[in-house]
Amino acid sequence: MKTKWVNPDNYPEFGPDVLAFSEGDTIYMFRGRRGESKPYVRKHEEAHIRFGHTAVKGKITPEQYVQDEVDADLAAYIATGAPTSYWGDINGMYYELQETYGLTPRRSAFIIKRAMRRRTVPPKWDRACNRLMEKSRR
Repeated sequence: MKTKWVNPDNYPEFGPDVLAFSEGDTIYMFRGRRGESKPYVRKHEEAHIRFGHTAVKGKITPEQYVQDEVDADLAAYIATGAPTSYWGDINGMYYELQETYGLTPRRSAFIIKRAMRRRTVPPKWDRACNRLMEKSRR
C-alpha cells in the first residue's frame, strides 16, 4: 500500500470532515485537516483496501456502505485502540446516509444499529449507537 499526501482543494467531492480516502492500493491523506496524522485514519483506510471495499458510496446500498465503514472502523480500533469515543464517526455516517441516499433520520439510525449488531463492538460504540437512536426519534 502507498500513501499519497494531497491538497483537499483538489478533491471538492469530499467534505471538510473527510481526512483520507483510498483508491486501488493507495491511501490519499488530506494535508491540513485536523487529525490527519492519526494512526487510526491510516489503519481505517488500510482496512478498506484489505477488505476489498472498492465501491463508491452512492453506488452501493446504504446498508453496504455502513457495513464497510463499521468494518474498517473496527479494524482500525483493533490496530490502534482508538477512537475510544465513536460519536464523531457514527454521526458522520448518520448524516451521510441522509445526504447521499436521501434517507430519513430514523432509517439512517436503524441501518447503523443493524450493522453494528452484526459485529462485536466496544461498549462505548454501543452507547453512541443508542444515543444516535434517541437523536433520530426527536
